Amino acid sequence: MGGGRRFFLCGYNEKQYRPRGVGIHYNFASGQIYRSQPGGVFFVDDINQPQAMHLMASYAYDRKKYQEKTIYQGEGLIGAAWKEKEYAVINQVPQGYISITSGLGHALPDKLIIYPIMTDKKVFGAMEIASFQSFDPQHIEIIGKVCHLLASNYEAIKIQEMTLHLLHTSQIQAEELKAQEEEMRQNLEEMAATQEDFSRRENEQNELVEYLQNYIKELEAQSRKKRIQSVS
Repeated sequence: MGGGRRFFLCGYNEKQYRPRGVGIHYNFASGQIYRSQPGGVFFVDDINQPQAMHLMASYAYDRKKYQEKTIYQGEGLIGAAWKEKEYAVINQVPQGYISITSGLGHALPDKLIIYPIMTDKKVFGAMEIASFQSFDPQHIEIIGKVCHLLASNYEAIKIQEMTLHLLHTSQIQAEELKAQEEEMRQNLEEMAATQEDFSRRENEQNELVEYLQNYIKELEAQSRKKRIQSVS
């Protein structure tokens, strides 16, 4: 990224979704304030822990310390912003709250903004930005727009994923239905063949019965004829 800025992407299981362009969005938001500020972007793990957020990307934070950090709804500053669905500006950051990597000097930012990454319906994550200077309304508005854009992109991709999942499921069901139809067709053919064989055997039996009946009648007629001849 320009100006030597590095935005660390934390490693997660491949099954977890990482929105594209998180670093770009963050650098745009923080860069609009004065220069790139230390902070991070958290997203809800809606696959494994829908009530927990994980750090997906960070800039200048102690990466090792925060990489495995889990934040629950209502827990701490980020969890509170998540629960209330409102951004929070802290003008006096609690001591020890921010830990940044070396290279930015010994001074720590004392201003902080936490902005939910959300649409009108749902919170998907939160962006946290620390600063040495106060956040004015214009900066807050920019951060809000960036967070809303991130949320909209995230939601759109989730809808796309769901659509692809439903399409895949439909294809599987269609293939299963086709296989069932083929099996049913084969069963019907076997039933028809069985019925045909049964009808053939039934006809053969009827013919045999008819033949025997005629043979018996012929024998009875011959027997009567002999009796008549013997009497005369």
